[in-house]
Amino acid sequence: MGRKLWNEVSEHGDRGIGRVRDRCEPGNRAAFTRALLARGAAKVYAGVRCPEDFDEPGAEAVRLDVTDPDQIAAAATTASDATVVINNAGIQAGPPLLEGSLGGARKELGVNYLGTWAVSRAFAPSLPRTAAEPW
Repeated sequence: MGRKLWNEVSEHGDRGIGRVRDRCEPGNRAAFTRALLARGAAKVYAGVRCPEDFDEPGAEAVRLDVTDPDQIAAAATTASDATVVINNAGIQAGPPLLEGSLGGARKELGVNYLGTWAVSRAFAPSLPRTAAEPW
């Protein structure tokens, strides 16, 4: 297996790119990186908002805020050799169902829905196509 950038582990290729968390603290990034490397990935791109805070052997930190179109485009260019994307950015910021501002809910939609969709669209053209899963 070659490179991986996270957002979902797959057996479809030898490279990949992915996004693990939309925060600067460690979260699951190290666990994803280690799992991918243990399964034979030669390289893991780690999409992170604070690359200066990410130091995991075998991973290349790529600045990626899924709500920033410029960062998404730059990450897709940097990891254009990826064959797997683990696209699992997510936050929980919304208010209780019947009270409070909808600002948090809008933020959740921006990250959890629109952000992951934008990352998928940015990486789709460079991902390998198979007869079993045509685009």
